[in-house]
Order: sequence, then structure tokens, then C-alpha cells
Amino acid sequence: MTVAMGKRAFYEQAEMLLADAYSYSSQVMVGNMLKHDAREGIGAFIAKRAPDWQDK
Repeated sequence: MTVAMGKRAFYEQAEMLLADAYSYSSQVMVGNMLKHDAREGIGAFIAKRAPDWQDK
């Protein structure tokens, strides 16, 4: 989910003016970090365990 969201944002912002691209990308990154999987991925990395992905 995270990779797909990032790829979609990358291609969408590619045609935008620079300021618009920064604004859009910032919103996508914040939305991504609020997802359960972001917390799970960071927690799993710190705990040195396999993540339990739930977002799709």
C-alpha cells in the first residue's frame, strides 16, 4: 500500500508546477504516515521483527 501510494504520487506530481508538487507530495506523505502500516513498519524495524501489514 505504501509503495503504491508513493508511486501514484510520484507520477501525479511530475506534471505539476514545483510549488504545487511540493504541496501535493507533502499532503501524501502526511497521509501515508498516519496509516497503521507506517506505525507498524517503524515499530517492527525498531523491534527487529517482521511487520504485520494491514492497510491495503
